[in-house]
Amino acid sequence: MRVLLADDHLILLESLAALLEKKEGVQIVAKATNGLEALRLVEEVPIDIVVSDLNMPLLSGIEFTIRVKERFPHIKVILLTMVEDASQIREAIQAGACGYILKSASPDELRKALTEVGEGRRYFSRDIEKQLSSIPNPDVPNGHEIVDGVPHLTKREIEVIRFIVHDFSSEAIAKQLNVSINTIETHRRNIFKKLRLNTVVGLVRFAIKHKLID
Repeated sequence: MRVLLADDHLILLESLAALLEKKEGVQIVAKATNGLEALRLVEEVPIDIVVSDLNMPLLSGIEFTIRVKERFPHIKVILLTMVEDASQIREAIQAGACGYILKSASPDELRKALTEVGEGRRYFSRDIEKQLSSIPNPDVPNGHEIVDGVPHLTKREIEVIRFIVHDFSSEAIAKQLNVSINTIETHRRNIFKKLRLNTVVGLVRFAIKHKLID
């Protein structure tokens, strides 16, 4: 099991490496201290699982997951976080994360998460599972379940749609949302693919029909 570790805190990064290297069958093949570096390493080094901090500089854990799953769907991502936030849990699941673990978890739990995810299952910390139980359907964003056979959109995708229909460029949207232009372009592609649309005019009609804009 080839693992990439990503965390901007060097002490935690090295501690994670020392901890996981003790697990039989685990090989730490790369380490990154920001999201863009992690994305570059994914492109250069054969990797099975990424264990990443949720709040990474330059590219957040969720944005990193979106881009990795789009280009390398076989790579599994486990996100580490300090907080139990239902909206972030939802976004992580929608982005394609296979695991979501609190940094307060025990070493045994982290090793168990690697095993579960490595064998094709999802893993969430017990406290995270409690948060999930409060969400009727974690794959559907709050207040935005699209009907009539239309694929579900994430909260961030809906934000991007609203900017697009108001004629914002990708660069302008990126500045508004404080993310990279590449991330916005990824959202654009995913939105048009999900909705089976080819033009902005069609997207405007969709947004009006489903009351995503005033």
